Amino acid sequence: MIFYVDGSPSITSSNAFEGPVVHSSNGNYQVDNIELVELDDPTKKCFTNKWFVINGNAYQVRVSGPAYNFAHAEQGNISLVDEAGHTLDVPSEIAYLIRNALPRMRLDNLAICDILDYKDLDGFSLFLANIDTNEFIYREGLRLQNAILLSDGVYGYHKRSKGLKKLDHELNDAWAFDPGAPRFAPMQAIPHKDTILYYHGFARSEVLEDVPIPGAENLVYRHAVRRDGELYCLDRKTGEKRWERMFPYGLNDMVLHDGKLYCVAENELFRLSPETGEIEHQVQMEYSAGGDTELSNVLTVIDNKLWIQINHWFYKTHCLLVVDLESFAIDHKIDIPAPYQPEKFLYYDERKRQVYYRLHFRHAEIRVEHNHPLLVLNLDELDQPLTFEPRPEIDISFKPEDDNKDLEELWVHIKDTSLHKALRFGIIETQNQTNVHAEMNRHGEDCRKTFNGRVHFRYSGSDKSKEEVEEQLKVIKNSFNDWAKIMNVEAGSGEPVSIDVAFEE
Repeated sequence: MIFYVDGSPSITSSNAFEGPVVHSSNGNYQVDNIELVELDDPTKKCFTNKWFVINGNAYQVRVSGPAYNFAHAEQGNISLVDEAGHTLDVPSEIAYLIRNALPRMRLDNLAICDILDYKDLDGFSLFLANIDTNEFIYREGLRLQNAILLSDGVYGYHKRSKGLKKLDHELNDAWAFDPGAPRFAPMQAIPHKDTILYYHGFARSEVLEDVPIPGAENLVYRHAVRRDGELYCLDRKTGEKRWERMFPYGLNDMVLHDGKLYCVAENELFRLSPETGEIEHQVQMEYSAGGDTELSNVLTVIDNKLWIQINHWFYKTHCLLVVDLESFAIDHKIDIPAPYQPEKFLYYDERKRQVYYRLHFRHAEIRVEHNHPLLVLNLDELDQPLTFEPRPEIDISFKPEDDNKDLEELWVHIKDTSLHKALRFGIIETQNQTNVHAEMNRHGEDCRKTFNGRVHFRYSGSDKSKEEVEEQLKVIKNSFNDWAKIMNVEAGSGEPVSIDVAFEE
């Protein structure tokens, strides 16, 4: 089932809720049978980070005002909250660091990330926060790309070191590994026992063919390959090289599972021994994970099967492959319906045997950055065709402006008994339709020059009282205004966009 949600949904599971929770820009949801059910959660009124666990306790970062950079992340509008809703007394820097740190950048009581232009500092600085002591340290002018935080230190790609750099938990230099050759594409590093498996990128990109996209000026489907992927195994204590492996193609991703390293490079799949680097099994697939996708994290192990995201725009192949770990035989091929492609694996709910992926609009389609549909798959029904969630009754139309018949106004009318579903689709449709016809994120199509920027949203058919509906409709107006301001949306006529909302009984 494919569900529509606004924002870029994330998934988490902790003691905070029963089962996995879908976090969206304007609400938190759970998948109940084939319905996306909104949770009664007051945190939906402000920007929130997903739940995470430190030292066995679940926390969430809340931002009650604008906080898109540190200048706005001040004490009072950004806070760390526990499961009971209690605000913890931590410095704003720590709350900000935890909010921005990826899961691999958190460890027990620590979190790490870099901050640009922190207060009086110039450029990026690397920060390490300790939630137990309410203290943080930093190194000015240091940035580690794709950093990971481990029990023995911090690892990441350091541009000036031209390779992998390790720091201790005081942010002091431990060692740096320079392979001696420039490489391209983000590095990857995976810890294994007393070593770290380090992918240094690929040496060159070769364009095989470009095919123009019909109706899209200056855009092409590019068939390109990345050559000479380079993988190293390094001693975590000294940085010394244990072994190295050169691949004919650049790696798209690698994942460590049950003592084996799985790598995908273009249309080739490998299983290696992480101790020796020896290739134990290798097959050539019918499908390519390469091309110009520039994806990472395309490999995931779920229920002892290898899942591979295939996004090859030249071949117009957008699917998920479920592969046997031993034989590399394809058990299932899950085609993603147009106009979507798999973007990111989010979560596997082992209890319900449900897999969650985030989808995205395909290349050269209209880009709607705030709308990333949620794909939910049942492992016992992978052979069933994908379907979209039932939509409410939606009417989209343009009507002439009262004062100027040469200009048009956008009308969005939704009819449904479920108020929360109407709100969710109202947020999506008002922003999507405005995006389609406005001067933003356009790829190969002209905007609607007669659109004057005025959007009218109407809702009817609710089983709730008029007072409750009118109060809840403010969510659509606030969401639209925030989105228009952040994205700097301008109507095709050159006017700013605006919205009014109303309930029709």
